[in-house]
Amino acid sequence: MDTKTNQIADLLCRDQCTPLPGVFDPLSAKIAMAQGFDRAILTGYSLAATYLGEPDIGLMTQSEVIHAVYRIKMACPNLFLLVDGDNGHGSFQNVIRLVRELSSLDCGGVILEDQVWPKKCGHMEGKKIVSQDEYLGKLKAALDTRKKDEFIIVARTDARALEGLDQAIERAQKAIELGVDMVFVEAPESIEELEKVSQNVSGSLIANMVPGGKTPILSREQLKDMGYSAVFYALEALYSLTQAIEHAFKDVREDKVQNIKSRRMDFDVFNKLIGLEQYNR
Repeated sequence: MDTKTNQIADLLCRDQCTPLPGVFDPLSAKIAMAQGFDRAILTGYSLAATYLGEPDIGLMTQSEVIHAVYRIKMACPNLFLLVDGDNGHGSFQNVIRLVRELSSLDCGGVILEDQVWPKKCGHMEGKKIVSQDEYLGKLKAALDTRKKDEFIIVARTDARALEGLDQAIERAQKAIELGVDMVFVEAPESIEELEKVSQNVSGSLIANMVPGGKTPILSREQLKDMGYSAVFYALEALYSLTQAIEHAFKDVREDKVQNIKSRRMDFDVFNKLIGLEQYNR
């Protein structure tokens, strides 16, 4: 099997619990790969924050997402990138276009959710969801559009917050029966709810560990024992980066630049990370 096929096989396995860090630009993607990750998720929350400087409330356009993906894949062509596609940014036709565009950029796959547009971060209040029939129709459009199984379709449901866990489980199972590769029940609120999802959904499952979110933070070993195939660490890099920049700028403002030295990367190390040696050669 080729590398991408192996990456997908590991990702779908319920005995693995593969970690996917959240990236949002070429630099964060390069750092992820330098740390040994060959798979990552492009998170809508992080992209809205870094691309627009705005919250994750449906402000990103499909073209902006595709442009961000293009830049990351140019910098990291071998990275298996799973793209947060929100709800497809509109109608069935928008879903079709998104799948075509991401496939042409050799992405690993797309995550499609069941929120009404404009959507919100899954751990925010005030969300709304479309009917189950409409959601399954969008997923079918995505499945029918993809050219090959190396591009995976992930179904995410936000029904837990609005209709309860049982309805979220029903939507997830219906998506599996339709033929999606993985499912993602957003924002279970306890260990018991995480376990119930795993016990009642037959396909490959994703857990999302959001610092300060509604879902308890568990180890990968715990999630693997429950039967989860993968776990997203969507916001760890964004929150860590933001705090580091805050501290650095505070030290600059207070004329304490010497304090930064122990927390920053050296000039030569950074240039190596971003590939200066290759251009010099």
